[in-house]
Amino acid sequence: MKTVAVHDQARLGPLRCLDFSISSMSYRLFRSAITVMILALAVAFLAHVLTHSLIEHRTRSHATLELKANRISNWWLNRLNSVESTTIIQAALANHDPDRLLEYHAWSGADDQVIEVHARTAQNLAAFDRYLRELPEAQRAVLTGGHDPIAAIRHMGAPGRLEQLMRHMDELRLPPPPGGYEAFRQMVSVDQQPLERFIEKIQVGQGEAVSQLDRDTGNSTVRDMLAHMPERMEELLDDAGFRVPKPDLQRLAILARQDLDMDHLAIMLADEKVKQALIRRMNAEPAEIHFGLVLDWLDHPEKATWLAGELASAHAEYTATDLSAARLESLAQSYRREQRLLTAVGGHMPTVPSRRSTFSSRTTWLIVLSFLVCAVGVTNAMFMSVTERFREIATMKCLGALDGFLLLVFLIESTLQGLVGAVAGIVIGVTAALIRGLSDFGTLVFETLPIPGLLACSVVSLIAGVMLAVVSAVGPAWMAARLIPMEAMRIE
Repeated sequence: MKTVAVHDQARLGPLRCLDFSISSMSYRLFRSAITVMILALAVAFLAHVLTHSLIEHRTRSHATLELKANRISNWWLNRLNSVESTTIIQAALANHDPDRLLEYHAWSGADDQVIEVHARTAQNLAAFDRYLRELPEAQRAVLTGGHDPIAAIRHMGAPGRLEQLMRHMDELRLPPPPGGYEAFRQMVSVDQQPLERFIEKIQVGQGEAVSQLDRDTGNSTVRDMLAHMPERMEELLDDAGFRVPKPDLQRLAILARQDLDMDHLAIMLADEKVKQALIRRMNAEPAEIHFGLVLDWLDHPEKATWLAGELASAHAEYTATDLSAARLESLAQSYRREQRLLTAVGGHMPTVPSRRSTFSSRTTWLIVLSFLVCAVGVTNAMFMSVTERFREIATMKCLGALDGFLLLVFLIESTLQGLVGAVAGIVIGVTAALIRGLSDFGTLVFETLPIPGLLACSVVSLIAGVMLAVVSAVGPAWMAARLIPMEAMRIE
């Protein structure tokens, strides 16, 4: 009897599978290009959203912090000329600001232990204020009576008010306040009143410090002293109990001098002779000439030199202000810089920037929807590719191709398409985000361009694109691997 020897099936290595996949894609170049384009568009949208969100967050945060640094002079001038409100002092206690605590120690005469107790109470009140503000508006209105949460908290210690609040919280099935009900009751009914009396003592002390500072400065204003005698002003502030960090004092002196120069320049520009000269030089209508327009126009040393000469000839009495051409150019640069920063943050006084970049739930759903549409498109393209190659697949199976080989070929093909599409999408999306950032924020984008963040967004987009292509191809690849050769050969 003749012996039939059955040997192990020949297996092709990964490199042969890769070569076969590339050859298959080159033969069906048009369909492969369509699949790559679908993937590129989906990845471009994701990369654009992630990159622009990151650029917007970093630029706005940088602009906000710089604007707040520029506005520190206004904040300090308010503190040095008037008594702070209860809300501001309570917030400083809650934040445990060391400089403010030293001031409160000097003005109230309280020791560190008493200040620490009141600071903890302020922190608990701030936590409950956040608790109220995070509630839905209708529930918050029930608990606060429609008033601001901070004002409502101050009246919660009134007789019967606390019990009414507790009853409303039970009826609305709200979570317990921070620290629990007993800690909240202690804070509102016991700790809050001593805190208010402590804050009143601070306000009295600050009022006396402001009066002392006013007497010590004599005929000069605080801003004049900061601009022209910062060392003397530092001594007066220490004597009055104010604690100004050295870097802040140096910054205050620079900003005070800049504010004084801006005020003097505004007065000088109001002169009719200077205004007529600017109308002729700028070729503008009289109604168009204003302080901001002139500073925008001073974008060249030659213009600053000309304006300095006009101001000197029209206002000889203001030579003491030293508004030289270099100084005018510096003021114009500072003004234009602040305008760009205000444009970046939305044209209003900045708030504290958030710590991380976010985008709306609507954008998230758009990303998810775009990827679902892309997945359907890629799956359809792969199914069509399998359908067109029924006879080819059957022939390979008859020649000994295993299911695993065919599955690997189709997955490698989809991976390559996903890789090419993802790279193309990243280039398109990041470029579009940079162009959009330049349109929105100008050159501020390049000052804070987060290179590591951009690389992270690109890597996330690349992985998402490749995974999308592979997952979308699993079904068609499985169908191709499980195809019965005889049935495939019958299909026309």
